[in-house]
Amino acid sequence: MHVDIFSLLSDFFRSTGYIRPSWTDVIDIIVVALVVYFLLKLIKGTFAVQMIVGLVFMIAASLIARLAGLRTINMLLSNFWSFGLLVFLVIFQPEIRRTLAQLGKYGLMRHWKAQQTELVEEIVKAASALSQSKTGALIVIERSTGLRSFIEHGVPIGAAVTSPLLRAIFQKASPLHDGAVIISAGVIASAVSFLPLIKSRDLDMSFGSRHRAAMGVTEDTDAVAVLVSEETGAIHLAINGKLTKRLEPDQLRNSLKTLMVNVRGSSQTMLGKRKPKTVSVTSE
Repeated sequence: MHVDIFSLLSDFFRSTGYIRPSWTDVIDIIVVALVVYFLLKLIKGTFAVQMIVGLVFMIAASLIARLAGLRTINMLLSNFWSFGLLVFLVIFQPEIRRTLAQLGKYGLMRHWKAQQTELVEEIVKAASALSQSKTGALIVIERSTGLRSFIEHGVPIGAAVTSPLLRAIFQKASPLHDGAVIISAGVIASAVSFLPLIKSRDLDMSFGSRHRAAMGVTEDTDAVAVLVSEETGAIHLAINGKLTKRLEPDQLRNSLKTLMVNVRGSSQTMLGKRKPKTVSVTSE
């Protein structure tokens, strides 16, 4: 006997008095969830997080006091909540001002594009400086395919992407220089990461292990690799297992801006699908 599940659910909600959700309700919930997400992202790592935990504790105490019939505590907390809006505005004044300023200046999408542009600029500045000093470097940018298996085998960094930090990592005196830096979710996730070498043997003999690693990781994933040659100082870009040689800073900038459209924006998306054979990336 054929049973219409949707009809049964509709009858259930109608009999229990629940309102059937419409598309506008779904959109409403999604918008509210996005707003809450961006607000939490803006206050992440600030003093406001501790204050929110305190407010949640106060709310829980109010509910417990009301349910338990604790009249004195309930009265005190009720008086506190009567001034709750004013307290909220005073406590979170810096965060509210910063959030409104960012939304007014960029908007949500423009703010994300501004972050992408800043990330590209820091990578280009670092590559240009490393090129001038002929310092070998390999910077891998995660896109839709997770690189977690490579990140976990490297040295965790978890720092913002800045040109001075990238340059410091690849200095020969640094213990982190011999390997690849992986950028994931807009941060430097790891250094000294191990990468697979390209499988093809029909390669120029001048290609060192950095070149082969850059092409190898981009052959197996959709990542983008920026390579600086230690011997010539030339800047190369690897994508889809192929190498574009000797890019000028402006060419690198334009290429990365185009490719950054598919870059991951959340650390929750770093999900490696497989664990390839890994080899140590050494200097050329």
